[in-house]
Amino acid sequence: MGTTKRYNWILLAISLFMAIGIIGICECTKATATTRAEIQDTRLDDAYIGEYYSTKLRVIGGIPPYQFYLVAGTVAPGLSLGIDGAINGTPQSGSTSSNFTFTVRVIDSTKSGTDKLLSLSMFYRADISISSTLCAGTTSVSVDGRPVEVMTGGQTMSPSPIFTPGTTHFITVDSKITDPTDNLTVYEAARETIWISDTAREAKFNYQCRYRIDLVTEPPEVSNSFPFQWYRTSGWYDKGNTISYSLVPKQVSSYISGKEYRFSKWQLPDGDTRNEFDLSWKAEHSGQVVAVFDTYYKLAIITQFGAKIEGARWYKAGEQAHWVLYSPEEPHANGMLGWIMNLKPQQTAGTVLMNGPKEIYIKWIDDCTGLIQTIVIGLVILIPGTLVAMAIANRIKRSKGKLREYFTDE
Repeated sequence: MGTTKRYNWILLAISLFMAIGIIGICECTKATATTRAEIQDTRLDDAYIGEYYSTKLRVIGGIPPYQFYLVAGTVAPGLSLGIDGAINGTPQSGSTSSNFTFTVRVIDSTKSGTDKLLSLSMFYRADISISSTLCAGTTSVSVDGRPVEVMTGGQTMSPSPIFTPGTTHFITVDSKITDPTDNLTVYEAARETIWISDTAREAKFNYQCRYRIDLVTEPPEVSNSFPFQWYRTSGWYDKGNTISYSLVPKQVSSYISGKEYRFSKWQLPDGDTRNEFDLSWKAEHSGQVVAVFDTYYKLAIITQFGAKIEGARWYKAGEQAHWVLYSPEEPHANGMLGWIMNLKPQQTAGTVLMNGPKEIYIKWIDDCTGLIQTIVIGLVILIPGTLVAMAIANRIKRSKGKLREYFTDE
């Protein structure tokens, strides 16, 4: 019995709360119905040509759902008003006006509503950027001659300059930038000035890296004998361009007799070396391309008489030169005595350090060895013969004396 009464009280309370809620909803609906739907917005967010735009009108009052209608004016080109109150699209160029006003009507579910005058401004942004080909340094960017920012390679200006449709403007950058760490490397703008408009909004500046490359020789005096075209090969080269050198003589004579230069190798700015005579190389560094020549000196053997000489030739500077004379004797008549004597060189071989042109004079001297031998042999033969002759003469003399005494005694 007690449980049943408690249950009835609970049902009564629930019914009471439901009745109060229904009454409240009816009152709210009645109150809402008495307020007409109105658009809260007046000025919409700015739109930018080429950039997607989206916004939704806000409403107070009335009974949803709401419907929206364009009753006067036009939205910016490229934008449209949906029945749900959404304005979206991508603004288009072609208008000389930047401000647009239009009237929108909102209607609620009771078919009542209001009109609202709205405004929207449209602009275009300049997309200004510097290519990453500007590998070092900075460039000053100006808009219509007024500096606005200093930029580096790979940078895009932010925020972007904003302009009204139908207007044109010129963007300029520095035409040449020197690498802050290498004054032989510069970056030259492909275009120093770019004009922009609402139909051409991008201004991207590309730079070309250029290297100063000088063609020199080692030793430096070698280049004095080169043709004029040699000097025209020094200058500024675009990065990556192929450079070919084939004007270098393989052998160059010096103004000093007995000295010449012979091509050895190329030394490139990146430290690489090439041994081929005709060089083809891509410009990837600034600096000097050096044509290296070795110095050679001539060893001359000067002799009065014809002789076979080995080693009289050109030698690389610093080498040891070995020479040999293969004619040890030369017949020669002695003018005073009329004897035929041999001449011999004072020096028949030698070694000399080639640190300059060398001349070796071979001096020939009388070889008295044969004469002395002849005299000695003659003496050896003459003295005994003389002694024998003297002995015979003495004997003959004594014999004559005895005969003279014999005939005298008779």
